[in-house]
Amino acid sequence: MNELLKFEDGTLGLALNLEEREIGAVVPGEFSGIEEGQPSRVPVRSLSVGVGEGYLGLRCRPARQPDRRLGEIETSGRRALELQAPRHGP
Repeated sequence: MNELLKFEDGTLGLALNLEEREIGAVVPGEFSGIEEGQPSRVPVRSLSVGVGEGYLGLRCRPARQPDRRLGEIETSGRRALELQAPRHGP
């Protein structure tokens, strides 16, 4: 599905299944502020990652945070996390 969810405390999650009365989600970071039944909303963007030279030489945690404390990573754009593989051959 690649739908991002934003919870009341600002935590982001990835929706795995969307049903009429419930949503199953994965949260790739701190989740102590999330409780069962808590409302969430779907931000405008789908699951994507920042791209650009600012990432060269960095090791990042799953929530896009650099493994060092130098502030935000400068990006030149965004790219969808899951793309259709290119076709090769005839």
